[in-house]
Amino acid sequence: MGEAKLSVKSGADVFSSPEVLENREEMYRNFFDNSIDGMFRITRFGRIMSANPAMARIFGYESPKELICSIKNIGEQIYVEMERYDTLKRLMRKQDAVHDFEFQAIDKAGGKIWVFQNVKAVRNKAGLLLYYEGTIRDISVRKDLEDQLIQSQKMEAIGRLAGGIAHDFNNILTTMMGNAELALHQLAPQNPVRKRIKIILETAERAAELTRQLLTISRKQVISPVILNVNNAVENVGKILDRLLGEDVQCNIDLGGRVQPIRADACQIEQVILNLAVNARDAMPNGGKLNIATTTVYLDQEYCKNHPEVVSGDYTMISVSDTGTGISGASMEHIFEPFYTTKATGNGLGLSIVYGIVKQCGGYIEAVSAVGIGSSFKVFFPCVAEAEKTPEDPLSTPEGFMPSGKENILIVEDEVFIRELISDVLFRCGYTVHSAATAEEALAGYDGAESRIDLLVTDVILPGMRGQELAEELKARLPDMKVLFMSGYTDDRIRHSDILEGRAHFLPKPFTPVILAKKVHEILVPN
Repeated sequence: MGEAKLSVKSGADVFSSPEVLENREEMYRNFFDNSIDGMFRITRFGRIMSANPAMARIFGYESPKELICSIKNIGEQIYVEMERYDTLKRLMRKQDAVHDFEFQAIDKAGGKIWVFQNVKAVRNKAGLLLYYEGTIRDISVRKDLEDQLIQSQKMEAIGRLAGGIAHDFNNILTTMMGNAELALHQLAPQNPVRKRIKIILETAERAAELTRQLLTISRKQVISPVILNVNNAVENVGKILDRLLGEDVQCNIDLGGRVQPIRADACQIEQVILNLAVNARDAMPNGGKLNIATTTVYLDQEYCKNHPEVVSGDYTMISVSDTGTGISGASMEHIFEPFYTTKATGNGLGLSIVYGIVKQCGGYIEAVSAVGIGSSFKVFFPCVAEAEKTPEDPLSTPEGFMPSGKENILIVEDEVFIRELISDVLFRCGYTVHSAATAEEALAGYDGAESRIDLLVTDVILPGMRGQELAEELKARLPDMKVLFMSGYTDDRIRHSDILEGRAHFLPKPFTPVILAKKVHEILVPN
């Protein structure tokens, strides 16, 4: 019997067979073509050797061939900042591989996108560099979300600071304006000191306006929203734009015919339009065109994917665009920050006030600008179903008289000068006045059923027990007692909805004696 001969193939022979190699090549090609990440090989000189469809898609090209033919040097044509490309090259020389390297890139249309890449050097057995290969991913959406989060956190921190400053400053202004107005009423019409006191009052009012702007930025200002048509606000602002813009700025207003109403404070909406218009004027020192338009749009789910703070639905949009100098990319990142300005004489509050108002209304603002071409701001406000008339402001009447009454009023205010001022004003109006520095002192002075309190006037922020807690404690004993809250700003202790729907009365500081007296009379003797 002869010996059987066995034919044995090594593992290397099996895996290097033409059939296996063909299968491996097909698997690699499928992975290369279907990957959601861009894949590439480039020469040491920055020329693309190969790229997959995802790579072309990320940079806006129709095909890998178009990408390869168009990009002769990635450093010069892809990187926004050559410094980042130089950094990558230094790292590659040092360690032959770099992971999660972020940079801003330029796409086919000239737009900017954020990407990160993993790249490694491929060498032969002798250690000579053959090429670089790696993957790249578009992270623009993630970077936008990060920027929005940082901006939101920054505005929240600034808002807390602004609210605290406004609270203390408004207490000072209340004392200043109140005593100045009382002194003015006690002087004869021909007294020369009246002129000086009027200057004090006018200056204090300017300071009060600054604190109101700070509160708008921090979104802690008490507003009086009604259901309104933004076209009316645009028309009101349009009446004064000619004087503000100058002869060399052409203003075009295009009001949408079927604009849905929104719920907002009418004065604040006008302020948004006015601030954007003035900002546009300043961007056109040599003249130009200002376009203001209104319309109602539907923001769909696709839009909301790229703007996660927006809820899909109908929005009334106010757009303000200009043909001015435009805003650089570096400045665009800061335009809504308080006190940031590129103007020689600006205070940097205009756009931050707009931002605060829009956010307080539950809206959204979008800004686009190109240097040398102009800027466009689109403000979106959520639509509501029906319109209603704007109520007349009972404190807007210009008369300087202070209405009187005979009710019992309890004043709780920890600032001694404000407490004395309020007591003096209401005593002059004929009321029986009691006062306390703290909630605990006020409760200790209440002696049961014999004590009658028609109105509690209390500061929101008090040492120890707060104003709202005091009001709840006394209301439990005196259900018919009315309450007037005061504060330099509002926070969660008193919900805005309670104030706006009449469940709580609120008097923002600073206020004058006339405004205080009218507000008290309005509460005690409602129409």
